[in-house]
Amino acid sequence: MTAECVSPGLAAVVATTSGPVIGRVRDGIASYKGVPYAAAPFGERRFLAPQQHDRWTEPFEAFDFGATSPQQEHAAPGGLPDVIEPIIAGDEILNLNVWTAAAGGTRAGGGRPVLFWIHGGGFFAGCSANPWYDGTSFARHGLVVVSINYRLGAEGFLELSDAPSNRGLLDCIAALAWVRDNIAAFGGDPGRVTVMGQSAGGMAAAALLVSPAAEGLFQQVVIASGISGRPAWSADQAWSMTSAIAERSGAEPTRSGMSARTPAELISAHASALAELEAAAAALMPPWAFVVDGDVVAAPFLDAVRNGAGGSVPVLTGTTRNEFAWRGFRDQPDSAQARRRGQREFADEFFRRPTQSFAEQRVAAGAASTYRYEFQWESTAAPYILAGHSLDIPFFFNNLNAPFVSDYTGPNPPQQLADFDHAAFASFVSAGDPGWPPFSADSSVMLIDTEPRVSRGIEFDA
Repeated sequence: MTAECVSPGLAAVVATTSGPVIGRVRDGIASYKGVPYAAAPFGERRFLAPQQHDRWTEPFEAFDFGATSPQQEHAAPGGLPDVIEPIIAGDEILNLNVWTAAAGGTRAGGGRPVLFWIHGGGFFAGCSANPWYDGTSFARHGLVVVSINYRLGAEGFLELSDAPSNRGLLDCIAALAWVRDNIAAFGGDPGRVTVMGQSAGGMAAAALLVSPAAEGLFQQVVIASGISGRPAWSADQAWSMTSAIAERSGAEPTRSGMSARTPAELISAHASALAELEAAAAALMPPWAFVVDGDVVAAPFLDAVRNGAGGSVPVLTGTTRNEFAWRGFRDQPDSAQARRRGQREFADEFFRRPTQSFAEQRVAAGAASTYRYEFQWESTAAPYILAGHSLDIPFFFNNLNAPFVSDYTGPNPPQQLADFDHAAFASFVSAGDPGWPPFSADSSVMLIDTEPRVSRGIEFDA
């Protein structure tokens, strides 16, 4: 594939399998935004597996982020950090972004490592246009960064009798195939791809690690706050949600039936079903999940790991220390009992212990190196946040100056901590080593705080 130099401020024209694309250059980093990797999944393609995009001949102007998946706007006010997720209208929601060094970015044999980012949001919200996910700093570290949008909510995860399961995960696989076929033209090495995700994106990265359908499309994985005690639904659980949405939307639980409802109508029906579950103290977390279909998701995650799936792939994995602990004590900030409950139920049991079990199972199975960390720096913005869920994102992306970061971290978050965290993640992507010993029998864990240190383990609430 070839590139053509253009006017200052514009990036080279890059040939892809769908047609030429042109981006922008800022301070030596070229960005290509909103590039389709599959056809718009609406109309006759709705609820189907991702389909190949039609070719174009004129350069696609990849100047702005592409359309975002239909989602409930600001679905969790006061829960996750108050980042206003951009909502961008349009049907071409299966798109991706690339950041790469502008100088020599398409030279023959350029072969820089590739970081493939999957955003979080509980599979019902989020997008790649979130400013916390800007890939410029990683590109300055010598990486080629790819971030993607994928189908959320009912569009990506509603189980239907005549549609493929796990469509959101199939979108991720289609985007990885695009990287395999095209990333060399942007200076990346398709044989050095690291899949990285956080929260729901981390759950997607974990699912890809053990999915037979994704084998060979990447060489390493980073799972941040994504190994959960409830990573997938059984077929019965998935159909319970389908039935609830069908009842509330008045649609048959088939592809044609649900296609007669707008995405907004299905979002509303899902929200109604969740409200009823919450009232019955049976709320789902996350409110969407993969379903074990015996194919793309062949088995529950930890069962697959125990049976050796993904064992040849090096992994960097970890959590924040307190994750969603605030859910248990935000309304009772002075109650030591409530704080312990919040930590135990919404941090330890949901994220930290499953991550520990994952690492231990990998070691017991003789898998490739598994590196373990825990982000322990505490926010100064509010006493309930602590080292909360998503607090680590602007640190490992080195985007402390991004909008709304200080609202969550508090003023003047420590740049030296971002420098350490960012460099460690970049080193793993580049060289397979974040800079501390792999997890082993002595439970080596990097505790990421203002004075990072290696520990023999982490502490759990009693």
